[in-house]
Amino acid sequence: RPNQGPNDLDEALRNLQRKLSSMFGGKGGDGDGGGSAAMRGFGFATVVLVLLAVWAVTGLYKVDAAERAVVTRFGQFVRTADPGINIHLPWPIEARQIVNVEAFESFSDQTRMLTSDENLVDINIAVQYRRADPVAFVFNVRDPEATLGQVSESAIRETVGRNTLEFVLEAGRQEISARTKELIQRTLDSYKTGIEVTSVNLQGVNVPDQVQASQRDAIK
Repeated sequence: RPNQGPNDLDEALRNLQRKLSSMFGGKGGDGDGGGSAAMRGFGFATVVLVLLAVWAVTGLYKVDAAERAVVTRFGQFVRTADPGINIHLPWPIEARQIVNVEAFESFSDQTRMLTSDENLVDINIAVQYRRADPVAFVFNVRDPEATLGQVSESAIRETVGRNTLEFVLEAGRQEISARTKELIQRTLDSYKTGIEVTSVNLQGVNVPDQVQASQRDAIK
């Protein structure tokens, strides 16, 4: 400004320098640079401590009474955690996978197969199971439950294929269920899936509509 003298201009420049220093973290021109640096150092340390605390809290977790936690360190199994409040080293050092070992799951499947006397029959099977071994369930097989479905279908085909249509339709349901359950469990144990089969039920055993007339004629 025209009426602004050299002293006023110097003071304005110093004020501008102090404002820029406070914005960009530099030292002020009024001799309080040491205090500002200390405050900035304290603020940075506080942020770092807060971030570390939040990171550490991510390793805190709860396991319910029916569950077990499989803890891994860099992908390798290190331990299982029992029910209650537990803690592990935060990600990515350690991770956990919760497995319910008491819940009973079930699935059903319907398939068509041949009996030993070469008759077609439709079988509707229901399998109930639980995840008995959490470590084996997590690590040994890529998809344990899909494996259970494939093993169950193979087992019922083998069991029904060893019996006649009359036995399957009339008197043999309970025996077929017991044999199928035993075969499924034996196969799953050989794969070390960690699954325990609790029951196998034949919910439906029927002759396909397309061949019922032919089978009646054969019986006559």
